Amino acid sequence: MPKTHMSVRLEPELTKRIDALAKAIERPRAYVIEKALEDYVAHQAWHVAAVKKGIADADAGLLIPHDEVAAWVESWGTKHEKPRPRARPRTQAR
Repeated sequence: MPKTHMSVRLEPELTKRIDALAKAIERPRAYVIEKALEDYVAHQAWHVAAVKKGIADADAGLLIPHDEVAAWVESWGTKHEKPRPRARPRTQAR
């Protein structure tokens, strides 16, 4: 598939960083920019899908009580780290 041309305006400092990376990996500037955009778009698509799933779960009544999430987070890095709480129907919460 042929590539399309696109023009963007970048801050000079970002351009310098892109050029330094391109030089370090012996690739053209366009390669670095294309790979960075691929990663960004993939991450944003994942994020949007995760948010939509979370909203759909909440709309369906699949919830995790706040205090369970807080207790789980507070246990991180301790000897008694708790397992990740699981969503369950609202009627089973608590």
